[in-house]
Amino acid sequence: MSIISLTSDFGYKDYFIGAIKGAIYKENPSAKIVDVSHEVGAFNHNEAAYILKNAFSTFPKKSIHLILVDSEIHIDNPFVVVLYKEHYFVCANNGILSLITNGESPNEIIALSLTNNLKENFPINSTLINATISLSQGKPLSSIGTPIESIKESTMLKPVVSNNQIAAHVIYIDNYQNVVTNITKDIFDSINKDNKPFEIKNRSIRFSKIVNSYNDVDAPSSIASSIAFFNSSGYLEFSVYKSDPKIGGAKSLFGLDFGDNIILNFD
Repeated sequence: MSIISLTSDFGYKDYFIGAIKGAIYKENPSAKIVDVSHEVGAFNHNEAAYILKNAFSTFPKKSIHLILVDSEIHIDNPFVVVLYKEHYFVCANNGILSLITNGESPNEIIALSLTNNLKENFPINSTLINATISLSQGKPLSSIGTPIESIKESTMLKPVVSNNQIAAHVIYIDNYQNVVTNITKDIFDSINKDNKPFEIKNRSIRFSKIVNSYNDVDAPSSIASSIAFFNSSGYLEFSVYKSDPKIGGAKSLFGLDFGDNIILNFD
């Protein structure tokens, strides 16, 4: 049984996701399809990469991950299949894959030839769907495209690091309005080996402490408390513990949004 994950910016209102699943099941009824997310912001490479980067490793090896974000046919977005860490990724070569691999070279990269042999009225060219179906049927990579040397690189997910500063930005806002930055614990620790004082700031926030978890909040449990911590994926996140749902979470209270600048200065 093949496991296929779907990640897209299609949302749930339209027929697109159902049509894609139907096409896959028609050709491979034994496939197992898992929805990762269909609420990625339109054309948002960073969100797609963050979501799938933190999800794919929980799947069995040889799973197939179909990414339908910024997947329209365009000269700058040729279609590829990548084998990385024993997982297959099928998507447009638009930079998302480099954000998932963190600059590591994939094991194999196959460029797909455009096809459109599905009869249904699809929102995307059927090339990506056909490739996914072929992989789910056990066909080798060499049978579905031509090997190429590299994928398109994107550095949007990477902060700018110097000896005493990390210049970063907001890369994701979750369903609870928690705000995720592209500062990882590894980057923070590599600069702060001597436990130097620091300040995290932008126009609306100031933090000089990073807690380990919600259990380390100083305020009484009944009082809302703003905190910064490294989440389970290792990214610096801002949250408001015990916030009033009517007011909102960190996004609303801090006035932060995707792409906003975050500066971390070390003394």
